[in-house]
Amino acid sequence: MKCQLLPCLGALRLVELNHATLDSKLMWPLQSQYSVAHVRLVFGVLKVAFKQAASLGLIGKNPMADMTFTDFIKTKIKPKDAVRLIEEYHTGIAHLFKAGRIGEIQYLESETLITALEMLRVDGVVALPIHDAILIPASSLEVGKRAMDNAALKVLGISIPTSHGLL
Repeated sequence: MKCQLLPCLGALRLVELNHATLDSKLMWPLQSQYSVAHVRLVFGVLKVAFKQAASLGLIGKNPMADMTFTDFIKTKIKPKDAVRLIEEYHTGIAHLFKAGRIGEIQYLESETLITALEMLRVDGVVALPIHDAILIPASSLEVGKRAMDNAALKVLGISIPTSHGLL
């Protein structure tokens, strides 16, 4: 979020978000710097965040409800692009992917996220999972980062990089 979504969309008001502004402010700038696979991931994170916010009543209407990735980009994502993207972002477990153990990676990611959510619940923080992230109140940022770090150490035995962004 901090690296792509906020720089591209941070100045927009919610009512200004539509197909045209998303295309010009996010999709085109990202395509000039990143692979189609990466742009799809960023789009997916944003779409899920708006869906969660709408279902929780945090926003009146989901501005992305009727949008799909193919509204903006028709190019097919090649498997090699997806593999490269995973290897870049998950260097600590990339060796499992290369060994053909994708199911184990998915399991470890799920276990790490579930462990972090449980740690936050114990600390009294309500958190929502979104892909490989958690949505928490800004006031719980440090508790959230600590939970993600501790969960990764507990499940994976390694520290993983965490970042944060504000919606």
